[in-house]
Amino acid sequence: MKRTIYLSKNLLMTSLFFFYPFMSILNAGIHTIDKEKDKIELRENCTTRSATAFTLEAYKNGTSIDLFVENYTGQVEIFIQQSSIYHIVEINEAGHVSIDISQLPAGRTYTLRIVIDGKEYEGIFER
Repeated sequence: MKRTIYLSKNLLMTSLFFFYPFMSILNAGIHTIDKEKDKIELRENCTTRSATAFTLEAYKNGTSIDLFVENYTGQVEIFIQQSSIYHIVEINEAGHVSIDISQLPAGRTYTLRIVIDGKEYEGIFER
């Protein structure tokens, strides 16, 4: 015996109304969680060594540059060559700085320059 199940149009529309937004929220969450940061490899531009042993890391995260500093107290200068972006921040032992790069034209290569403890570091990234 063959049975055919018919769903009323109203029941189908009600189901879509309640469950579709939930699925959209799940999909949005998946994309933001899985998004990886691109590490910017920094190289030191100076030959003098200091006694301070700090950690410095930079990442391109979509339309921002995230800078992480540990074991350092003092000023950090951050600028992006080929642009007018320039920041001076004060770090006390550890800090995180996020710089908006959304106004930079896409499809170009930029140089991130960081001056910390009298040393210059450079890294290249693409927008």
